[in-house]
Amino acid sequence: MGAMLLDHLVALLPWLVAGPFAWFTADRGVDIFGEPSIMTSTAGDWVMLAALAIQAGIWVWNRWIRQGRTGRSVGKQALGLRLADATSGQVPGVGRTIGRDFAHVLDWPGSLGYLWPLWDPRNQTFADKVVSTVVVRER
Repeated sequence: MGAMLLDHLVALLPWLVAGPFAWFTADRGVDIFGEPSIMTSTAGDWVMLAALAIQAGIWVWNRWIRQGRTGRSVGKQALGLRLADATSGQVPGVGRTIGRDFAHVLDWPGSLGYLWPLWDPRNQTFADKVVSTVVVRER
């Protein structure tokens, strides 16, 4: 869970630039009811769109490509963890890593899939079970 949090934080880095830029370039005025209003500028909109594209690129690189080829996302590497095939211990590959992230959608109802490691003997999430992977501590 900590590794995923770190992965999310890494992917959010473009917003450290885009958010303040959009705020400071926004047009401020008054709406038709006389209430203060803020409307993002065209430049702010483009920077926010670029940040979204960069965020998606970071996510694809870190969670799918990097983790699929090495077993390590930035978050997993920082915590000394690695994603491995549940039977062979080898890296799972890009396709299964993508499948694992999509299988995490099944974890959402009641967060049951994320809690699964609490009672699973191999500490696998539900998504790990679906794609036959396991997160292991590096030696």
